Amino acid sequence: PWRGLHDAVQAATPASIALLALEPDAKKSTVRITAEAKSSDDMIAYVEQLERIEWFTTVLLARHEINEQDPNRPIRFQVDAQWRAAQ
Repeated sequence: PWRGLHDAVQAATPASIALLALEPDAKKSTVRITAEAKSSDDMIAYVEQLERIEWFTTVLLARHEINEQDPNRPIRFQVDAQWRAAQ
């Protein structure tokens, strides 16, 4: 369901989030989302937004780190999400 999944993630991504990568694993029905946020509040709000997508059964914040080399100090993070199996 790649097209629908991609469109749902893109529609849920606000301007405060820089979407860097989507890495699907069709065998596991999962997708890893890599993104950057200006603040931890923006990151948490985005994870909560992803949890509301009907495609997903599980959404987990897998890791996050502050990019100290960037003067803006964005938070780069990864979210692992499992999508519903086709019915």
